[in-house]
Amino acid sequence: MGRTITTSAQEAPREDSGLQGSSNLHWLQTWLTCVTFYYPAYWLALFLVHTLPSLIQVVLFHERLEFLQLSPFIAFAMSGPAANLTPTQYRQASDPGALLEVVLIASAVAILLAFFGRARRLQAGLALALLGQVGMVTWLWRLFYRSAMSPQSIAVSAFFFGLMSLGLRWMLTAHGNSRYPARVGSLLADFVLPPVIAGIFAALRHDPWISRQAFRLLIPALLASLLVSLLPPPRLVLEPRRTGWRSVAAGLATTLAFLAAVAWGGQSATRAFERAKYAANQAAMASFPKAPADLPYPRLFFQKGVNFTAELPDVYASEGARRMLELLPQNGVNAIALVPYGWSSTHPPRVHLPSQGQSWESDEGIEELSREAHALGMKVLLKPAVWQAHELDIPSAADRAVWFDQYRRFLEHYIQLAKTSHADLFCVGGELVHLTPYDSEWRKLIFRVRQLYPGPLVYAANFGEEFEHVAFWDDLDYIGLQEYYPLPDNLAVAPIVQQVEAVQQKYHRPVIFTEVGFPSLAGANRQPWDDSLSTRISLQAQEAGYQAIFRAFYNQPWFEGMYWWKIETNGSGGPQDSSHTPWGKPAMEVMKHWYTAGGR
Repeated sequence: MGRTITTSAQEAPREDSGLQGSSNLHWLQTWLTCVTFYYPAYWLALFLVHTLPSLIQVVLFHERLEFLQLSPFIAFAMSGPAANLTPTQYRQASDPGALLEVVLIASAVAILLAFFGRARRLQAGLALALLGQVGMVTWLWRLFYRSAMSPQSIAVSAFFFGLMSLGLRWMLTAHGNSRYPARVGSLLADFVLPPVIAGIFAALRHDPWISRQAFRLLIPALLASLLVSLLPPPRLVLEPRRTGWRSVAAGLATTLAFLAAVAWGGQSATRAFERAKYAANQAAMASFPKAPADLPYPRLFFQKGVNFTAELPDVYASEGARRMLELLPQNGVNAIALVPYGWSSTHPPRVHLPSQGQSWESDEGIEELSREAHALGMKVLLKPAVWQAHELDIPSAADRAVWFDQYRRFLEHYIQLAKTSHADLFCVGGELVHLTPYDSEWRKLIFRVRQLYPGPLVYAANFGEEFEHVAFWDDLDYIGLQEYYPLPDNLAVAPIVQQVEAVQQKYHRPVIFTEVGFPSLAGANRQPWDDSLSTRISLQAQEAGYQAIFRAFYNQPWFEGMYWWKIETNGSGGPQDSSHTPWGKPAMEVMKHWYTAGGR
């Protein structure tokens, strides 16, 4: 008997160890199943929220498909009325007009998953949670990007948060009954960790877009995981199938097959759509003559301008952008700045041209808008820009030499485009605040630009220290200022006029504002560059800022014009918009008055 008891006592720890090992293996298999099914579930969520509503409008209500992009990491479409003479608000997931469709689609998917996914609660829960997450992030993004949240938008965000929470609840069934720390850890590993891994991997590969998309998903996912884990373990009506290596293999096979299908089929559909739009653009542009090769370049001219920026779905090469451009001369505008963006890195030092197939500011679009602008009697400033240029700092002389060589090639591309499209003015750079102190490098660049382009040149210096300390103004035809100097609450502009005039008197070049503007927010005068201020919408604050700048600068003898930031190609704006655009706001009437009756 004693021997028997001893044997049992020795075997009990082995049983506990075996159970613990089995539990750890099951947890690993469950996590790997989530990881391997994450990509197809996430892409389908993008498609359901960002693409399917517009496709339904095209098929059932005969709207026109304005934008389509299907790629391994993007599923996005926008539609608009089939016949329009003026720009309209297009439909996408984050527009109030698409509320009902998105909710109905998500509700239908949730019902289908609840019915057909009972035996595979982990996979069904992951799919539902990602659908809720994508939908919620889409609507919450309006809080961070200039649009106020309506009560309907708040209700939809709460709806999608509920879907995400329900999906996470389903996912917990795969882990069985467990304590709160284990439940939290499981959801964080299954649902939060995959986008963290994707974001880190994208950051290491210098892919900021995918990195931002991944990290945008984290806060709602983290919050929902913590809240759902507070609930007691769910009661099961039907015992779900346990995950195992077969589930992991199925997830991996599904991801690979799905990735191949999207890479081929999705991109084929995108290319077919782009070819159709290109053919339509070419036909539309046939009536606009190209500028003669011997057309002279005016050295100086007064510029009543706006920055004409590309916004979805009306990228530069689009009918919507051309329609919007036609409206500008009615407001006294005689010049537009076209602003194509490139990207730059410091480690390694690189300057990247945009991919022409996916660029909103394609070369084709710049040529088309330049031809139409000239036909409408407007001049064109081509102002290629580097995204977040003010952050670039390259202290190493060797790295800086490489960067300037890369930047020269970047400029040479757009110089050739400026000649082809006969841009009337070319900007050699802007807001490169940490790089303009290297005067000799800039003079070499300017010399190279002059060898290739016969028109006048400008540099767009950031307000403040950069503008006041650039030393190569004498090599340019204009002094360019990104005019966002803060104004006091009484809007006294005289001190700023004195600062600008001091630079002008030193270098004897006319001044233009390559950018100037105010968001339509209370207190915009204090930080006119920032449209993310947590203040109420104030159309009057924007209007007052416009009046102050016009009165102070417009008739100065050394001043040759301005380009307000910004008019968007899709015509967005209006009284509920807090961004810099004056379109549909009182500030636009101020601009029109000065441009048509200001005496210049």
